[in-house]
Amino acid sequence: MMRAVRSTMSPRNAMLRAVAASRALLAGCVLALMLLPGVARTREPAAAATPRSGDAWVDGVLGDISRYAARYPDAFADELVRYDSAPRALVDALLADPRWTPGDIYFACALGQVAGQRMLLSLRDDIEAAARHAQTVSDDDMCNWAPGLSLLSMQHEVQYSRLYRS
Repeated sequence: MMRAVRSTMSPRNAMLRAVAASRALLAGCVLALMLLPGVARTREPAAAATPRSGDAWVDGVLGDISRYAARYPDAFADELVRYDSAPRALVDALLADPRWTPGDIYFACALGQVAGQRMLLSLRDDIEAAARHAQTVSDDDMCNWAPGLSLLSMQHEVQYSRLYRS
């Protein structure tokens, strides 16, 4: 069921709203992860800590993740980048931070991917409305003058890690 689109919201404003919502969602996810009991808040290395979630199976999986990441750190980071669209620089920084265990990093990236999918799903109607509007614009009304977008596109081309999967 399609909801009615507000006539006062332009497609540009809908996209700006989507960007603002994604930033707010990311900030909320980071805050929530920092408040989880499993995330170490001390300067002591968390990798040496034994997982204590209260569930033997989960603790076993977290231990397996930690052992795998310790033995194959590049492969572990590559998998998070590939399957969870995590920025490589962020994964590397968290692996170097002694307060984060590989299990915490794994679940943070997985939760971020799921939250991003839910955010896009919640904006589906606005994105569809923007696409419909774009199809009705005549050729004479279209323009591609967007210097900010051009500059960001040039930076994105040579960026080491891309933030979003295409």
